Amino acid sequence: MPKVSNPLDAAKYEQNPCALLSQAQATQLINSVRNRQAAGAVAPICSWIDADGNRIGLGLLPHQGGLASAYQHQDSQSGYFEAIPEIDGYPAVLSGTTDSRKSGGCQAIVGIKDDETFTSSILLQPQSPLYQDPCSLAVKTAAAAITTIKAGT
Repeated sequence: MPKVSNPLDAAKYEQNPCALLSQAQATQLINSVRNRQAAGAVAPICSWIDADGNRIGLGLLPHQGGLASAYQHQDSQSGYFEAIPEIDGYPAVLSGTTDSRKSGGCQAIVGIKDDETFTSSILLQPQSPLYQDPCSLAVKTAAAAITTIKAGT
């Protein structure tokens, strides 16, 4: 299981995940027209939605075991688990409890500390050009969030 070699401090985003993407980033990723924050299982999650109902979501998971937790669920029968190349120097996997990658859904989990990850979740409508490849957008969204966390903005 990969270790995080350059931990990021994302504490200021844990309760305000909508700050993980600037409006410019959200527009570039999915032409977002609005965002909203909702309660998550551990910490809030922010979703950005475009005019067609496509959405990207980001949420931090502090003190939940880091990527080790994702690796523990890699043998799930109904879901999916795929280790992928690092995203801007941070270890990552594609993983979810159900596999919707061929129908517009994907989730990337990125380790930013050994005990903290964030998720980049994608849910696309059939008319989206990325409907058959939602994981590419999950990776791009994760990279944008890493840029924001590194900048501390």
